[in-house]
Amino acid sequence: MNNPSASDLQRYMVDPMAFFADLTLPVSAKPRFGDCMTDFQRETFEALCPTLLAVAAGNVPPIDRYWIERTKGASKDGDIAASLSWLLGFSPRPLEMRAGASDFDQVNELRKSLRSLLRVNDWLLGRIAVQTTKILNATTESSLDFLTSDAMGSHGSRPDVTVLNELSHGVDEEFASTLCDDADKLANSVIVMATNSGFEGTWQERWRDSIREQAKSDPTVYFQKVAEPAPWISPKKLEAAKRRNSASRYARLWKGIWTVGGGDAIDEQDIERALVLDGPTFSPEPHFLYGAGIDLGVRRDRCGFVIVGVIPGSGKVKVCNARSWAPPDGGDIDLRAVRETILGAHRTYHFAKVKFDPFQAALLSQDLQADGVPMSEMTFSGQNLDRMARDLLTMFRDKRIELYDDDQLLADLRALSIAERPGGFGYKLTAPSGPSGHADLGIALACILPVALATAMEQAYQDEPDGCVVAY
Repeated sequence: MNNPSASDLQRYMVDPMAFFADLTLPVSAKPRFGDCMTDFQRETFEALCPTLLAVAAGNVPPIDRYWIERTKGASKDGDIAASLSWLLGFSPRPLEMRAGASDFDQVNELRKSLRSLLRVNDWLLGRIAVQTTKILNATTESSLDFLTSDAMGSHGSRPDVTVLNELSHGVDEEFASTLCDDADKLANSVIVMATNSGFEGTWQERWRDSIREQAKSDPTVYFQKVAEPAPWISPKKLEAAKRRNSASRYARLWKGIWTVGGGDAIDEQDIERALVLDGPTFSPEPHFLYGAGIDLGVRRDRCGFVIVGVIPGSGKVKVCNARSWAPPDGGDIDLRAVRETILGAHRTYHFAKVKFDPFQAALLSQDLQADGVPMSEMTFSGQNLDRMARDLLTMFRDKRIELYDDDQLLADLRALSIAERPGGFGYKLTAPSGPSGHADLGIALACILPVALATAMEQAYQDEPDGCVVAY
């Protein structure tokens, strides 16, 4: 939309749909929105327009509660941004509006959508100014504030419009309830809840079910669910998303299915395809670099130790050997035996790295480090848990890992689940704790895989002396 005329502006003021239709979209071709609006977008805007006009006039809106649930990339943020830009640009009275999410990154998605929209419809910049924590119209004094769950000082305000963005992504229920309670103080306030599908058994699901039931008989409540990928998401991109995500995460984000949030075992077919080795490797092979992972249990769980080999640039990781120790009844694992096994393996393979979780293995690591074993911590932080899970998933799905038939290792891999962390922020590996441990060999393999995968994906191989260090 380039420099609309005075008559266009008058038309937009009384007809928000005309404004939406004439907007230029912030994508490469910069199309006119009305020429490519999907049916589900048009349905949402048609439900929003009477409410926007009522809010601008200070009247009670015909719909005061919206639930907009869409798949990833289906313009949830963009459509809400367009609606807020109309209110900021055309409401004749000052409006107080708030957008809340779990953290700045989440709430910033909406802010970025607004900035992108204003950038390609720059005539609006004469009416709307974008700041770090708010967007405002200095003439009418309408403002949109961005809040996160640690900004509870806003409790007590009386907003005209409240947006709860990315509701399924870790938003605290008390924070969401406070924003809704503040909005409910005003008879003419509006609440918009926007989200991807979330997790079963959560308060977000409870809210969703309540609003969905209300919408069946209450015309003041609007419920929309888009359960298919947006038409502009290409099959190639969907296939890439399917390969890099667990089955439950893909179903949640791209198919609109609420999931239990835990439990994607590595596909059995992927495990079977990886069984290409005749047996373990007992001595180093030319051009291979070696590393190992340890998952140390002492009393209740087994201790797992897995050795892998990689030719840099080959794109493959070879599982060379695996060893586990079970605690005796009522006793502890013999850590001296574990130490001697790892030390002996290092003398054979000249490890580049041995990765371990320092939670239980700190003392063992100190002893091995003193004997020259290149021990390296793999703390189970959120970032590392996510990387371990993703790399394990990638290695099996992309056929980049080679296994031999080891009963305990295979049992542990089959016991592993790749679950989403709370709020959908990455993955973690989980396994039930039972008589045979909690998938110790699978966890040990996952500890060393980020190093091994990075080495396997190097572009070129140059001869290095035994024991060269793999960076991580």
